[in-house]
Amino acid sequence: MTDFGMNLLLLLLTAKLLKNSVSLKRLLAAAALGAVLHEAELLCYLKTRMRWTPLAAAVTAVLMQKTAFRLPGIRRPVKAAAIFYGISFLMAGAMQCLNPGQKRVAGCFFLTAVSSYGILLFAFRQYSRCRRKHGHIYPVRLYIGEKEFCLKGLVDTGNSLTDPWFHKPVSIVEQRALESVDEEGLKELKIHMIPYSSIGKPGGVLMGIVISRMVIEEEEGERTVEKPVLALCRERIASDGRYQMILHEDYMLD
Repeated sequence: MTDFGMNLLLLLLTAKLLKNSVSLKRLLAAAALGAVLHEAELLCYLKTRMRWTPLAAAVTAVLMQKTAFRLPGIRRPVKAAAIFYGISFLMAGAMQCLNPGQKRVAGCFFLTAVSSYGILLFAFRQYSRCRRKHGHIYPVRLYIGEKEFCLKGLVDTGNSLTDPWFHKPVSIVEQRALESVDEEGLKELKIHMIPYSSIGKPGGVLMGIVISRMVIEEEEGERTVEKPVLALCRERIASDGRYQMILHEDYMLD
């Protein structure tokens, strides 16, 4: 039960970092699988006196991630397993601070575990907000019809531009980055004008388009936005060319 409870808390934190929606049934199944495999390893050791702890732990962690998050292939489950063990290390440190004597009373142990979970969850959220506040550049893929455009996008908490017609958040992109879109592709887009105001230009308009979808590649995983609204800018957004679009702050909120 200790293994099961700890696995469940660690998987919940892993899901938060991966920003991966997961059902409670899959989390419970993954936590139970990890507990059963750990007990099987202990029984194997009692019979054979052979220690397979590092290998067994690694295989168990990967199987747990595949069970919980439906991650394809092997690379993504291995990455998720590494995050899982990193969180385990932090959780152990937090529990050691809250319960230095490591009392094995069930109630005290689970209270310490849940408190540590809350502390780590709060710390992760604060880190995420701080990173968004100072801005971060992400790889972004834009899909217009069958064409794919790979750009760099800066998260800007100052960009709160909203489309008055579709009532959606608006991201700003350099028009030159989409120059290869042909007339047939433009016909499929919902072209309209978006009013805006900025320092030095209290009133202006930008041409807005609605594209098929946008994929933001974050460190924890990909975030897909269906039918996003983009505002086309004729000038360079970044003088050094490090990024070609400014992402709306709403896309980065948890």
